[in-house]
Amino acid sequence: MRAPGAGVLRIGVLGCADIAERRMLPSMARQPLVEVTAIASRSLAKARAFTGRFGGTPVAGYAGLLERDDVDAVYLPLPPELHVEWTLRALQAGKHVLCEKPFAARLADADKAVSLARERGLLLMESFMFLHHSQHARVQQLIGDGLIGELRLFGSEFGIPLRRDADGTPRRASTLPEVAAYPLRAAQLFLGPHLRVAGAHVSPATAHGRRPPAAPC
Repeated sequence: MRAPGAGVLRIGVLGCADIAERRMLPSMARQPLVEVTAIASRSLAKARAFTGRFGGTPVAGYAGLLERDDVDAVYLPLPPELHVEWTLRALQAGKHVLCEKPFAARLADADKAVSLARERGLLLMESFMFLHHSQHARVQQLIGDGLIGELRLFGSEFGIPLRRDADGTPRRASTLPEVAAYPLRAAQLFLGPHLRVAGAHVSPATAHGRRPPAAPC
């Protein structure tokens, strides 16, 4: 296995998720130092459809991809409930891991994976692209220079428009952990990593767009 920076990074993709199709794989295809060598799916036909567009070898089943010698790192866009399991399996197979958010729902799971990555000398990263946007670097600079005063309150909202297939069928809606991870990670960016949750509530929208009274959760 080669470390990043030693020539072209050979990436295997675990799962043919929508985010991989729309964003990550087209981006990887434009990177001269990245080569997609394999794409795995539970359906070989779906894996073939993806490799036909983005390159690489189609693989039936996620485990088969981890056994390949031509994969240095794994991009993992599976549903959130599968993130920890397949991150650990990829690290155990000696692969670097870029995992979609949220990486883990429990601190103990995150600690376990981080410890394993350190033990194996592997890179493990949660895929939050917005952290690297220049606008956030500028805001941090303004705060650090004291140009906008002391930061006392942070507010954030994040939503995803409903997307439909060609026949009008709604696609799978993003889960609460997928959406809520964004404002939480943004809060950590500006307020520091040592935050704790003091309380929470959920206010689901109704079919008419009106929100019922908030319920504790």
